[in-house]
Amino acid sequence: MKAITNNMISSGYAEKSFTSKGYNNWKKTTEKNKGFKRHESSASHKKAVARYISIPAEVVGDIGELISDQHAKDKVVNRKALLSILDSIRYLARQALPLRGNWNLATGTEENSNFYQLMKLRAQDNIDVSNWLSRKDVRYLFPLIQNEILEQMALSILRKISENIQEAKFFSIMADETSDVSNKEQLVLCIRWVDDNFNVHEDFIGLYTLERTTADEIVAVLKGALTTLNLCIDNARGQCYEGAATMAGQKSGVVAQIKTLNKKCLYTHCYGHALNLAVGDSVKSINCISDALDTVREIGKLVKKSPQRNTRLDKIREETQNESKGMHEFCPTRWTVRGESLAAVLNNHKELMELWEWSLDISKDTEMKARIRGVESMMTTFQFYFGCYLGKLVLRQTDNLSRTLQNVTISAAQGQQLAEDVCITISRDRNDASCNLFWQRIFQRKSNMEEIGDPELPRKRKAPARFEVGSGPHHFLSTAKEHFRKVFNEALDETVQCIRDRFDQK
Repeated sequence: MKAITNNMISSGYAEKSFTSKGYNNWKKTTEKNKGFKRHESSASHKKAVARYISIPAEVVGDIGELISDQHAKDKVVNRKALLSILDSIRYLARQALPLRGNWNLATGTEENSNFYQLMKLRAQDNIDVSNWLSRKDVRYLFPLIQNEILEQMALSILRKISENIQEAKFFSIMADETSDVSNKEQLVLCIRWVDDNFNVHEDFIGLYTLERTTADEIVAVLKGALTTLNLCIDNARGQCYEGAATMAGQKSGVVAQIKTLNKKCLYTHCYGHALNLAVGDSVKSINCISDALDTVREIGKLVKKSPQRNTRLDKIREETQNESKGMHEFCPTRWTVRGESLAAVLNNHKELMELWEWSLDISKDTEMKARIRGVESMMTTFQFYFGCYLGKLVLRQTDNLSRTLQNVTISAAQGQQLAEDVCITISRDRNDASCNLFWQRIFQRKSNMEEIGDPELPRKRKAPARFEVGSGPHHFLSTAKEHFRKVFNEALDETVQCIRDRFDQK
C-alpha cells in the first residue's frame, strides 16, 4: 500500500479522500460506488497499479525511506538500539539477574537498574546506541516492554522445546509441588525425552500456580500444560513424582488418573525423594546419629544466626590456620546433604570449644548461656563424637549417591543399580576388620582432643524382681568397644535395608 500511494503521489494524483484529507468513513468502505470500491475503479488507481507492476523490485520500499534519507538513517539506529535491548534482556534473563531498579520520575527511566546500567555500558562501544539513549523520547525501556519481550523469549523457547519433543514423539512427565517465598503453592513441570542420537534431555517447562493441592487440580494443570505444548498424552511413557498420597495414590492419585488416560504411562517414584526418605528413616532409628545431628543443627544455629559469633569463629580459624570448610546450617528439606555438616563440626571441634568459652564470657542472656552450655556439654561426650563420625561415614555415601542420581543421563534402571552398589559398598564395611579400623581412627583422632571424654556404656536398666530367675546370661554388653561395635553394625544394616526398601519398584 505504501508503494502504491507513493506512485499515486508521483503521478500527480491527489484524491481528497485518500491523500489530502485522509479517509475516515470506514463503515461505507465496502459499499458499492463508495469508499474503496469507487477508488478501485478510478483511472488514477489503475495507473498506479500498472506502474507498481512495471517498477523494478529494488525501487519499491518503505515510503519513508524513499521520501527522506534521514528516515532511513533513524531506522537503522533504532534497529541497532532495539537489538541491543533484546540482547541485554536475554543476558540478564539467562543469568537470572533482576532487571528492575528505582524509578526516576525526572528522567522517566530506572537508572539504577541492572538493565539500564548494562545498556549504558554497551553504549560506550556504540555511538548510535549512546545517542539513542540520550534522546528524550527514548522507547522500549519501560517495565511493560521488558515484560513483553521476556514473555516472547519464553514462548519462543517453549515452541522450540515443543517441536523437539514432537519430533522425538515419546516423553515422560516429571512434576513436583512446592511453595515459593510468597507462600503460594506451585507445580514444577519438566519433560524428559530422548532424541534420535539417544541423548537424554530434561527440559524445564514452567511453574504453575495451584489453587488447591488436590490430585484433580494437579492433573488438570498437567493436561493443560501438555495441551499448550501441543503434546498428546497418549505419547507419554513415564511419570515421575514424589511418593505422597496425592501424587502416588492407587485409587484417586495423580498416577492413577493419568493411567486411566494412558496405561502405558508407567510411574517411577523420584529417586531423589526415595533416597531422602530412606536416609531419614535410617537416621531416626540410630540414636547416636540422630542425637548428634540434633546437636549439630543447634551448633549451626548458634554460629550462623549470630554475626558476632560467626566472625569470632572465622578469626579463631585464621589463628589456628584451619583450612577445612567452616560451619553451615542444615538444609531444612533434605537429609542427603548433611554429611559435610558433620565433617565440619569434627574438623572445627577445638575452634568451636574455644568459641563457646568466649561466648559465655561476653553473653548476658541467661537463655543463650544455657543453650551454649548444653551444646558445649554434648560436644565433650564420646557418644556425640562417635555419632558424628559414624554419621559422616554413612551420610557421605548417600550424599554422593544423591548427587549422582541428579545426573540427567541416569535412567531408572541405572538409578536402581547405583543404589544397590552403594548398599554393597556399605555392607562391605560390616566386618570386624572395618570396625576395628573405624575404632582405631576415632581414638587416634580423639587423642588430639583432650576435651572429649572416654566412652561409656548406656545406663543399665534393672529388671523387675519377678523376672530375675537364677543367674542367667547378662543382657548388656560387657565392654564399651563391643557396645559401639554393635551400634556400628546396626547403623550400616539399617541404612542398607532402608535404601533397598525405598528403591524396590515392585
